[in-house]
Amino acid sequence: MGLVTKLMNNMLGNLAAGAVSSLMEADNKAADARKAEAQAKMQAYELQKKQMEEEARHRKQAEQIAMVKAQADADKAALNVKLLDDKTFNTMRAGIILSWYIAGIDGNISRDEARAVTERIKNIRQTGDIPDKYKEALAELEGYRPMTFDEVKVYLDRADNKALVSLTLRAEYIAKMDGMTSTEKSAIDGVKLYVEEKTGYHFKDLHTMPLTVSMICPTCGGKLIPDATLHKATCDYCGFTTLFEYK
Repeated sequence: MGLVTKLMNNMLGNLAAGAVSSLMEADNKAADARKAEAQAKMQAYELQKKQMEEEARHRKQAEQIAMVKAQADADKAALNVKLLDDKTFNTMRAGIILSWYIAGIDGNISRDEARAVTERIKNIRQTGDIPDKYKEALAELEGYRPMTFDEVKVYLDRADNKALVSLTLRAEYIAKMDGMTSTEKSAIDGVKLYVEEKTGYHFKDLHTMPLTVSMICPTCGGKLIPDATLHKATCDYCGFTTLFEYK
């Protein structure tokens, strides 16, 4: 009887130990599952965090780009206002009319002369949105019409005095495109005399002009800066480039 009892107790002990072992194994699997789930959630959180940070970075970049573009648009609008006030437009118009006058004074406007004048009008249009009050005036400048110098002076008198030298040089440059005629030379000399009397400037001083001197762009009214060769000058604003015959 004692042996049977002992065997029964051993069997029960083994069964209990097996049950405990199974429970512990189940607990371990459950713990591993919870750990894996926690790791998966952490990975998902880290991924979501990275995505949110990336989206925030893209939004910030987009906002910065929008700010830069808005500032550029504002600067451009301010520049257009600066370039196209009444005085500046009157200066540009005077330069175009003077160029037409010199090009046509001999009764023959070459293709190159006409293209040079109309290119200036095109450059003005490209500076930005042209206010309505200037559009009609620009359209009227696209074709040549004969004028006397007294009529031209009406427009030159409205121009900025500081621009008259460059306007005259530009008209002279255009006249030289197909060879300056004696009639064109006489007209240029008359314009130079008018400019010298009006401004006190002497065109002979052009050949000794230092590099620090800036002139006014006949296209947009900006500064024309001579380069180191003294043969070319470029506008700070619109990029217009002109050639001068410096000695």
